Amino acid sequence: MDITDAESRSFMLELYSMTEGNTDTQVSMHDVGESLGLDRDNSSAIAEDLIIDEFIELKTLSGGIGITPKGLEALQLAGVAGGGNGLGRLNDAPFLNDGGLKTLHLLLTKVKEALSSPGISYDLLEEIILDIKTVEVQTLSARPSTNVIRAILKSLAARLQVAGFEAISRDVLSVAD
Repeated sequence: MDITDAESRSFMLELYSMTEGNTDTQVSMHDVGESLGLDRDNSSAIAEDLIIDEFIELKTLSGGIGITPKGLEALQLAGVAGGGNGLGRLNDAPFLNDGGLKTLHLLLTKVKEALSSPGISYDLLEEIILDIKTVEVQTLSARPSTNVIRAILKSLAARLQVAGFEAISRDVLSVAD
């Protein structure tokens, strides 16, 4: 199944909307389908296909599902993810969970891709890279501190803003907040 399939795309968009793009949030697959006018059998069938494709994950045996980083990426590539950054946000626990680590990985990949454009001063680029490396080192811990990473991301966002990367700076802040 492909994200370009109309029913799957609608299901994914509704799931994205209901979870606000947060990979840690779960909703009922039946509630997603119901909001689209689908019965339970059709909701289950679409969800199963999307689970197989790893765009969504089954979180509970009673049908609780959540969007995955791969699902967020598929929505972005298909151009159907709306105004949000599609990255989610860090969890509120003292230590980063798996969803937060995945979100962080997607965010840092996006930042690194943005930095490949010319025109940024060496000193500013060095400061941005040091922020990125500091976040990466923090994630090597068995229990990466959410508050430390959040503080570094805010520093990174400010530096990206100065460098003229307003959109990616907003993305970094939305993940950190």
